[in-house]
Amino acid sequence: MTATPAGATDPIVVASASLMAASTRLFRRALDGADEAALRWRPFPGANPMHWIAAHTTTVRANLLGLLGRPYPLEWSKLFARGGTNDEDAAWPPLVTIVEQWDAIATRLKERMPELTADEIAAKVQVPSFDGTVRGTIQLISFHDAYHIGQLAYLRRKPGLDRLVG
Repeated sequence: MTATPAGATDPIVVASASLMAASTRLFRRALDGADEAALRWRPFPGANPMHWIAAHTTTVRANLLGLLGRPYPLEWSKLFARGGTNDEDAAWPPLVTIVEQWDAIATRLKERMPELTADEIAAKVQVPSFDGTVRGTIQLISFHDAYHIGQLAYLRRKPGLDRLVG
């Protein structure tokens, strides 16, 4: 007997998926028009530039996909781990690679989220989560996306690029 999917009806998962869809649309727009200097600019030493933020956010989404039973390894993910340094920029993948991976992961998440069963959503996790469950991790990642999209929106203003929204 297979469990009935609950991902399409669980209010937290549905709301989180909606926020993630908005972040998916804004991610590309946030990077649009940024040249290499803008992508690597740091407002102060040690701050994360746009290129690092884009790769970090993509890495976190790939980790979520793995948590949801669809592993998506990125060979460069260790360079963009939470709390990691951002000083190995010569080893960073090209932005086009990051965006391609973001798009592929976004598609897989969009497909996977509605398939989740109630048991999968309620499963306990040992990763960051608002409530210690997969549901709470999904919710946290939707917040994480929005947080970093906001950073990209702010950083894109330095080289004179248009605001992201509004």
